[in-house]
Parts: sequence; structure tokens; C-alpha cells
Amino acid sequence: MRLLGAVVAIEAPAASPAPAAAPRKKGTITAAGIARIKAAQKARWAKIKAAKNAKVVAAPKKWKISAAGMARIRAASKAYWAKKKAAQK
Repeated sequence: MRLLGAVVAIEAPAASPAPAAAPRKKGTITAAGIARIKAAQKARWAKIKAAKNAKVVAAPKKWKISAAGMARIRAASKAYWAKKKAAQK
């Protein structure tokens, strides 16, 4: 195996090494660009703070059933189930 590898290495044309890529330059932001970013961030925070400080509107009160109304419902329910049980017998 070693011999085969050596033969292949000798027969293969010498490849020139790939040119090294130039180091990439870091981008810079202009003062105007930074100002735009700052203004946008300030606007986002202002929106959040405005929503936080907005008055919470109370939900309308829910209807409450009276004791007499509940008693009527209970009585009707008892009568319904009594009728159901009587029908099964």
C-alpha cells in the first residue's frame, strides 16, 4: 500500500497550492447608520412603555344569577333526572 501511494504521488502532477484568501475586512457603520438604529430602538421602547402605561379598561361585569333563579334551576334539574330514572325502571 505504501508503495502504491508513493507511485501515485510521483505520477500526479504537482498541483499549485490554492491562493490564500485575503482576510475579510470588518464592516463599519456610519454615524448616520448608528443614528437610525438608535432612533428605531428608541421608538420600539417608547411603544412598549406606552402600552405598559395605558389604562387597563375594566371588563364589563358578568351577570350573576339570583338565589331564586338557582333554586328554580336545581328544582328543574331534579325533576328531569327523576323522570329519566323513572323511565329506565
